[in-house]
Amino acid sequence: MPKKAGLVSRRMLRILLALPLLAVAPARGSTLPQTEDLNGEVRGEKGEPIPGAVCTLTGTRPGDLPQEGLSVTTDENGKFRFPGLVAGAYNLICSAMGRQQVTQNGLEVAPGQTPFVQAVLPAEIVVRQKVEVRGQVEGISQQAAAPPATLSARQFQTLPLVQQKFKAALPLVPGVVRTPDGRINIKGIGESQGLLLVDSAETVDPVTGAFAIDVPIDAIESLDVYKSAYRAEFGRFSGGLTSIETKPPSSQFHFELNDILPTLRVKSGHIVGIADDAPRLSVTGPLLENRLNFSESITYDLVKQPVRGLPWPHNETKTEGVNSFTSFQ
Repeated sequence: MPKKAGLVSRRMLRILLALPLLAVAPARGSTLPQTEDLNGEVRGEKGEPIPGAVCTLTGTRPGDLPQEGLSVTTDENGKFRFPGLVAGAYNLICSAMGRQQVTQNGLEVAPGQTPFVQAVLPAEIVVRQKVEVRGQVEGISQQAAAPPATLSARQFQTLPLVQQKFKAALPLVPGVVRTPDGRINIKGIGESQGLLLVDSAETVDPVTGAFAIDVPIDAIESLDVYKSAYRAEFGRFSGGLTSIETKPPSSQFHFELNDILPTLRVKSGHIVGIADDAPRLSVTGPLLENRLNFSESITYDLVKQPVRGLPWPHNETKTEGVNSFTSFQ
């Protein structure tokens, strides 16, 4: 029995020693495919090397190279190299900035050979084309703003005004309304957003924006009402514009006296006093002959307003004032 056990142990030992030999035998019989390098250079038409050119190598058989191919860049001498290629046919594409692309198909890589390829990239053809365009400039459409509404000095003398003031004449202009509190509304915008110019001088209250100066109508040569806002030549207002030009002083003496008769108050068919009076005096002439002229327009206002419930003579309020405008030239 001990002899048989020793015999079995020797056989098992021989089998275990033979297994590595069986595993190594096939490896020795199989050999790796032989590879070669593909070298080349890229030059110009005059033989100068082209550094920085991109060369892409693609295979003609599936599996030899990746589907997108292999790309390398030439060195400063225009050289490039594709190492580790199996035998077969390849296609080479080389391109560079300012050069035409060149393709070489069917490059053979054989065992035991190191092929060398030269790619010549001609200069890129530059096409210059001159295009001349001619056109005719169309005329610029110039659309003027709406003209102003104008009241002349003669109209101030003949218009049926409730008060002999220029603000009483403004509602006669289309688009101008006088509100119950006495303010002027031009095209829907109050006078606080408008502008009043007297001889090109701004004359509005800096706090309220209301018309601050009441120019006597005898001193007015013309009055213009601009109903369009944001006029470039004036500016600084968003409503209407009222522009007054006064009469220039005359070199000859002249005077006018208007509305000297008062308005009488009549009660039960009898005259009981004066209701109101607004006489106007206008004087112009030379102060220094051929040197200095002047004009003066004065308006005196008297208004008596009855107050019911109070005994006479305390049954009325009296308001009076003087408005004057002086000009020198």
